[in-house]
Amino acid sequence: MKILIPIGNFADDQKPIRHDILTAGHHRFPFAFVLPEEGLPSSVKAGSTFTINYQISATIVFPHRPSYTVHQSFFIFEVVDVNLPRYVKSSKTDTKEIKISKLCCLHGSIRITASTNHVGFRPGEPVCMNVRVQNNSHKIIRYLRAKLIQIVEIKAKLKQFNRTIEHICSEKHSIKSIVQDEELIWEKEPLQIPSVPPTVNSCPAISINYAVEIQAVLPRKYHLVVRIPITIGTVRLFINTSASVTAYRSGVDTNCRLDGSESVKQQLKGTISDAVAFKDVELDFNERRQASL
Repeated sequence: MKILIPIGNFADDQKPIRHDILTAGHHRFPFAFVLPEEGLPSSVKAGSTFTINYQISATIVFPHRPSYTVHQSFFIFEVVDVNLPRYVKSSKTDTKEIKISKLCCLHGSIRITASTNHVGFRPGEPVCMNVRVQNNSHKIIRYLRAKLIQIVEIKAKLKQFNRTIEHICSEKHSIKSIVQDEELIWEKEPLQIPSVPPTVNSCPAISINYAVEIQAVLPRKYHLVVRIPITIGTVRLFINTSASVTAYRSGVDTNCRLDGSESVKQQLKGTISDAVAFKDVELDFNERRQASL
């Protein structure tokens, strides 16, 4: 399924080109286009699952002949400034506890308490976790595992087509087990964030969120789980963060994959504050005919 949403027209923002009739030869036109400040989610490519892509189109209109159109894709990263106070503060401490019974009698409990040093992060940074696991039962905790989870929600008009996809971006686990009356403490334990798309919540059809999930793994595939939501922002390229959009354009493969297995190959084209300017539109006529634009 492909949904095309036009966000503007060059003719709406610029005066008509003076030379309406183009002769044979090479022609170049300056081009600029104002992007909306809000409502443009980050570009994302996730294989055959979904894609958020942006492209610019230029059309040559021939008299009495089919028109000729070319497309150039470019990337937009929605600015999520993790330097804002609400992202810099530590996350709320989350605690989970289970009661362990034996022969229908209460026989201790297992408690896990976890928090992160910040709420907002950038790709390439570590999430520093503070975790405490207390084993006051006869059960053996096999190990402690931490995972960075990517949560993608695809929303449709019909609820039966809604989908939620969870992907493990990175993970780590402890080496030793936790026996009865012992505890394990992680203090500022790092969990690396790979190259992943930023948090996306401005698109009505798709949202991307992240969470740090910490599991106390018990026998028989039973886990005590704490999940802490976090926000992944865009890499801050400039000191001035008042720009709401940063646009990227590249003539090579520019895939920002959800699994983080491919590096993002991008060339910075401009930072959007009022407008983004692309290179001139070039038209090259190889045949001696006149074309009207």
